[in-house]
Amino acid sequence: MTAENPVEVLQEDFQKEKEDAEKEKDQIKNRIKQLLSEGKSLDEVLDEVLRFLF
Repeated sequence: MTAENPVEVLQEDFQKEKEDAEKEKDQIKNRIKQLLSEGKSLDEVLDEVLRFLF
């Protein structure tokens, strides 16, 4: 059994968090595009985004 380099572990964790955040950003962007294409108002779109974020 070998000990992992803690710096590498942190870098891998950071990279995973970065990739997850990018996926969430893309989901939000796609949802905004969908709502706008459905004719939703800007207020409705902002409400939806805020619900997603919080």
